[in-house]
Amino acid sequence: MILSNKYISIIVIALLLSFGLEYLHFKKIQNEFEEMVDIDLILSEIISNNNLEALETRKVYLDDKFILGRTLFHEPLLSGTRDVACITCHLPQFGSSDGLSASIGSEGRGLGQSRKMKEGKVNLQPRNSLDLFNRDHNSVTSLFWDGNVEVSRELLGDSKDPNFHTPLGDSLPNNIENLMAAQSIFPITRHDEMLGNPGSISPNFLPDEHANKDNKLANLSSTLNYNEKLNKVMSLIIDRLVGNENASHFWHDDYRDLFTKAYPGLEIKNITPAHIMNALSRYEEIAFATRDTPWDKYLNGDMEAISVDAKIGAKLFYSKARCSTCHSGALFSDFNFHSIGVPKFGQGFDGNGEDLGRYYVTKNNQDKNKFRTSPLRNVMLTAPYFHNGSVSNIEEVINQHLNPYLHSKKYNDDGSFVIANDELQNISSINEIKLVLTNKEIFYLKEFLIALNDNGSLLKDELTPKTVPSGLLKYLDR
Repeated sequence: MILSNKYISIIVIALLLSFGLEYLHFKKIQNEFEEMVDIDLILSEIISNNNLEALETRKVYLDDKFILGRTLFHEPLLSGTRDVACITCHLPQFGSSDGLSASIGSEGRGLGQSRKMKEGKVNLQPRNSLDLFNRDHNSVTSLFWDGNVEVSRELLGDSKDPNFHTPLGDSLPNNIENLMAAQSIFPITRHDEMLGNPGSISPNFLPDEHANKDNKLANLSSTLNYNEKLNKVMSLIIDRLVGNENASHFWHDDYRDLFTKAYPGLEIKNITPAHIMNALSRYEEIAFATRDTPWDKYLNGDMEAISVDAKIGAKLFYSKARCSTCHSGALFSDFNFHSIGVPKFGQGFDGNGEDLGRYYVTKNNQDKNKFRTSPLRNVMLTAPYFHNGSVSNIEEVINQHLNPYLHSKKYNDDGSFVIANDELQNISSINEIKLVLTNKEIFYLKEFLIALNDNGSLLKDELTPKTVPSGLLKYLDR
């Protein structure tokens, strides 16, 4: 049978297309292979150009000050109703956070993702609980989503007298040792975190010496201004821990012993809020110094410490994806403030769905809707993400950065923008140029972020005490 020229042409074209597709597929595989072969050389140049160094592993000193801080971190006596502790919102199994979009402090029951509000209560916190990893590092200049606790000094680490900026102003207790210590007073004295509301009482399921007690901490604070409240509350907490001439309980002797061991020469009558704050900081800076990651091993010369996929992800992170523009430095954060168009979600900071972020600190209109750049070490352990916990997986986080305008309207059924026009104007310049990444490239980025995990703990069993002097630790998950 003789084929017509038409059919011959079709066959030839089909064969050419087939060969062409095969060639393109071959070239794609070849290019990927070449990239994998050369990836260590490429990363070596990136490491050199960006002055990347492994994060130094912190020396662990399990001294008496650490022991006191660990005890206080797990001690519900620091809360108004004796049923909340620092550990309530900063659990090791949730990456030193709690796994919730918005944390539940006072007026809640249980721990982690199972924690619920008590019936009829509305003390849901407005923001996602921040992790505590490596916050003692000298690159950390601000804490909290809006940076309302900051440090100013020319050369971090070189000054013995940093200038702390906090909502307390000049009323911040004296003799604060570092930024982490400066921030520790605020969760303790917030009504929605640990303080509780005036008129509340401690739960009836607690032991008799703690059950059905008036919340004296919150009751006292209701008649005081902000600065007076924080210092008065801390004074009452000290009395709770170590006792006074009007009160004596079985745990007082234990706490007196803990304080005098942690601070040799300290007289009980001279215990100040700073002693509590500095001890909490000592525990946090050691307990959450998880720095021995695969990426650090790679930076130290172990070429097999991370996978080829993670290496390609690192290349993307520092080049095409432009992640390092903001996620820079040892902790992968510039500790600056940006708006990336995160959709409104939850009750907001004002209770009406609004959260203006950095504006609350500076009162500068240009700072509206800006939030601190999140450090990325252990980021794969700390979902959900963003200040309102609106995103549950890292892929969606990446896509939010790629096209904030698109993602800013995803919560409105009619397709309208959830965020206001002024917020759209404040979206960081990093996001003005729309980036296009393939699903494969997003996968590579994820693999690199996994390489920033330190899945172990420097302390392991030493992270959590078996009990605390009050005996209340075991009731936190009720």
